[in-house]
Amino acid sequence: MGISRGFASILPEGQAAATASFPPNFNGRSITARPAVLFAEIKSEQQRDRLVELWKQHPNHYTRMRGHAIILCDAGYKVSQLVDIFGVDRDTAASWISRFNQGGVDALFDDDRPGGPRKLVDQEQRILEDLLREYPSHPAKVIAKLKEKTGKSISRKSLSRYAKRFTLSWKRFRRSLRQKRDERAFRLAQAELAELLEEPGLNVVYFDEAGFSLKGVVPYGWLPLGERTDVPVTGAHGSTV
Repeated sequence: MGISRGFASILPEGQAAATASFPPNFNGRSITARPAVLFAEIKSEQQRDRLVELWKQHPNHYTRMRGHAIILCDAGYKVSQLVDIFGVDRDTAASWISRFNQGGVDALFDDDRPGGPRKLVDQEQRILEDLLREYPSHPAKVIAKLKEKTGKSISRKSLSRYAKRFTLSWKRFRRSLRQKRDERAFRLAQAELAELLEEPGLNVVYFDEAGFSLKGVVPYGWLPLGERTDVPVTGAHGSTV
C-alpha cells in the first residue's frame, strides 16, 4: 500500500503512490465546482439612466434585452433567472454581464458588421417612401421614378426591404361603394334597422346579392400596417344574381 500526503490510495505491490495536492478532508469522492455567482453592478445614476434608455428606446431588440438584463441583474436577479426571463442560454446571459462589467454600457452594443454601404442615403430613402405612398400598387413605376429622381436603380427585392422598413405591408385593396352612397339615407337606414332589432318577437333577416364581374381582381399594394385602402367601384363590369 502506498500513501500520499492528504489522501490514501491502494496500489499494487511495489508501485509508487501518485503525488497530488488534495484537501486534508478529501474522502475519495469526485468534487464538482459550483459556478461562481455573477452579478452586474451599476456604478452611477448616469449609467443607470443610459441603461434605461437603452432598454426602452434602442431600435435593436437584442440590445434592449441586454440593457434590461443588466438592470435586473443589478437588482439581484441571478443568471439562472435571466435565462428563464429572456429565453437564452447561460453562457449568453453571463457574457452580457461580463461585457458590462468590463466595458460599461458601450460594451452592450453590437460591433459594426462588415458589408457594403447603404444603397440609398437618408434623403433618397425619403424620396422612395413618398413614391411608395403615391404609387402603392405599381412597384415597377416606383423603381423607374426613383431612378429618374436619384439616378439610382434598386431591385424588387430591395424595394420590398425598404417598404418593410417604412412600416408598409403588401396587402390587398378593398373595393367599396362608400363614395357613391347617400350618407343621409345610409344613416336613416341604420337607425331603422336598429329600431327593428329592438322589436320583441321580430326576427330581422338580412339578404345579400352575389355578382360576377369581368373586371380583373382587386389589386395589391404597399399600405401602412393596420390600414386598408378602398378602391371605388366604377362602371358596370358584370352581372348581379
